[in-house]
Amino acid sequence: MRVLITIILFSFGHLLYAQHSDHDHHDHEEGEEHHDHLHTDEIGISLAPTYYIQEGSLAFGAHGHYVHRMGSSRFGLGLGFEAVFDDHKHRTFGAVFQYSPGLATHIAISPGIVQETHITEGHSEKEYHWALHLEIVREFNIGKIDIGPFFEFALEEEGQHIGLGIHIGLPF
Repeated sequence: MRVLITIILFSFGHLLYAQHSDHDHHDHEEGEEHHDHLHTDEIGISLAPTYYIQEGSLAFGAHGHYVHRMGSSRFGLGLGFEAVFDDHKHRTFGAVFQYSPGLATHIAISPGIVQETHITEGHSEKEYHWALHLEIVREFNIGKIDIGPFFEFALEEEGQHIGLGIHIGLPF
């Protein structure tokens, strides 16, 4: 577990440093056409193995979001959804508050509600509790899509989980 966290922190530290170099590089390309990662709207999906820290279990997770950038600022607002394909049928619905410190790095905080379904003796019972997700994405433009690494840390009433995977964004 410590090795995984070290790799994640090193990878994103390097990506944030690279983002600063990217920003300087794009400043010199004013006359050239280049992709603007600070687009007005984005629909994105992130796919990642999801590790539940307390349980020590691993499942597959998928995130979807819509984010609208506020004018010409680096802030965006939107809605998000997460599904973790595990025994609990873990689903999270939330608001998304995004900040882009550079052209291709995005940090999002998403408070929301988790819905889990527990099945006992043939009866299903839905349970709801609060969640707060922190997500970091580094995008690279490939044609009309943005793609790059994605990291998530989720703090929830029932525990925490982390995910490290890939983000695909469709800007418009």
